[in-house]
Amino acid sequence: MNNPPSNTFASSCLLLSVTAAFAASPAPDLDARFASTEGWLGADGIYSVALPNARTAWIFSDTWTGVIKNGRRDRPRMINNSVGITEGSGPARFFYPTNASGEAASLFTPPDGRGWLWPVASALDNGVLQLFAWRIVKAEGGGAFGFKAVGTALAEIDNPADAPAAWRMRWRDVPAPQTPRLFWGSSALNHDGFTYLYGYTENDGKGLDFQRHMILARAPAGKLNDFSEWRYYGKDGWLKDASQAERLCPSVATEYSVTCIPSRKRFLLVTHDMFLSPKIVARTAENPWGPWSDKIELYSCPEADSRRGVFCYAAKHQPVFSDADTLVISYAANANDMNTVLKDPSLYVPRFIRVPLADIFR
Repeated sequence: MNNPPSNTFASSCLLLSVTAAFAASPAPDLDARFASTEGWLGADGIYSVALPNARTAWIFSDTWTGVIKNGRRDRPRMINNSVGITEGSGPARFFYPTNASGEAASLFTPPDGRGWLWPVASALDNGVLQLFAWRIVKAEGGGAFGFKAVGTALAEIDNPADAPAAWRMRWRDVPAPQTPRLFWGSSALNHDGFTYLYGYTENDGKGLDFQRHMILARAPAGKLNDFSEWRYYGKDGWLKDASQAERLCPSVATEYSVTCIPSRKRFLLVTHDMFLSPKIVARTAENPWGPWSDKIELYSCPEADSRRGVFCYAAKHQPVFSDADTLVISYAANANDMNTVLKDPSLYVPRFIRVPLADIFR
């Protein structure tokens, strides 16, 4: 593809007035497919990827296990990741291993044993499932935010048609410059002979000046596992130097989705607005790199409650549950205090909403 015209870079993300839609509605029938009272009790992340044999894998980050007893999580244990599988309209089946003591354990673990992995976006590339994960370590402060991301890893899974417990994984770290700090896997999109890989970088702002920005790389189909084939979208087109990746759009979350809507010949960005805002917003563009439209407010998560310390995050479009007229979007709700989550099983579980497509593409 030729380099984009220069005016594309003049406004890679339009910052005009916010357009309010708020036509979204909860989807309790989809929530119910992930309801469980024993074993797997909820998780965040909530990435999905279509697999062979009409199955969908749901890739989760931190995951609660145990049982629901007397209206709360009992015998709780948190693991760092798990996978669910859905087929047809049936409930999800959940997969995670157990350790030598018979306790729940993480499905994905860093080969070097350092920290843990939060899996994010994935893509099927010539029959191989390419799964990205952020390498996470503990940080000062503790609580819900006592962690920091230190890099991105990529797993190649050559048998995605098998049950997740039998997946064969080969992990490698994604090369990254020292500065700026770049993290890949916020979203992945197969389109027009390429896999577009979205990520984020942060500015140095504090408080209300803090921003996360979209960044973009791509690789030819079948080459996503060859980092020498990656090219990064920058001011002069597609570049070999990752440090030249352009900041394409501010106010994205770490997790978001970019999907293609063929009926509208547009690309759709779905993200939570700003840092831990309860509002889910969308933007549209004619190209995978933008320029992105004004924000469209889709939904304000009702679970968010500053008095209880409850916040919402991780909004993303889920194509497997969507159709030609309606988008389905997932999100998660969490709390600053772990006891709040343990006492309220309605938190830390996948939540879904439906949004009429016409309300976005007016």
